[in-house]
Amino acid sequence: MGAKIALGFKLTDEERANLPGRVHVGCAPTRTKTFIYGLSIGPFILPPAAYRELMNLEPTGHVFHELEAVHDGVSLGPHFLQLEAPIIDCVDVDRTTFSRGGRAYIEEVLASPPGPDGQPLRLSLDFAQRVSLIGSAIAGRHWWRAPSSYSWQQLCSARLVQSWRSAGVAGVRLEQCYTSDRTH
Repeated sequence: MGAKIALGFKLTDEERANLPGRVHVGCAPTRTKTFIYGLSIGPFILPPAAYRELMNLEPTGHVFHELEAVHDGVSLGPHFLQLEAPIIDCVDVDRTTFSRGGRAYIEEVLASPPGPDGQPLRLSLDFAQRVSLIGSAIAGRHWWRAPSSYSWQQLCSARLVQSWRSAGVAGVRLEQCYTSDRTH
């Protein structure tokens, strides 16, 4: 189920009913830091401070499952497993620089036949040197996914990053994205 959640697929009611009530995590919070747990693309387990900051900025569009986090047999209290994040079509392809090439690479991927699963190939943001997002598409948004045709990764606003830093939240790798003035 972890892979399904990380890839942004919705869980069935039966799968949701079988989610764990507790999870073992790799490190305990420090005196000054609390951590978001997860792999590079998720699923993510948010500590109360990160969850609270996200909900203060963006209270709708997210789905979480509350569970208990445990480290070395010691309860860290309630944490929140992210099940779903809003999907926003926000990548400005013309202003994103892919390390595998510019416009020619984009055209090649877009013209490629579907992959073995019948899905089109992805213009992966993992291979981008500079990611540009459509400002009007993400205005007022704070944590979201780009459509799976671009990435499995999640994106967040500078405001959420600052909010988490101020709250002593760490544990996710954050990379700079740029905002274009292009409108949807």
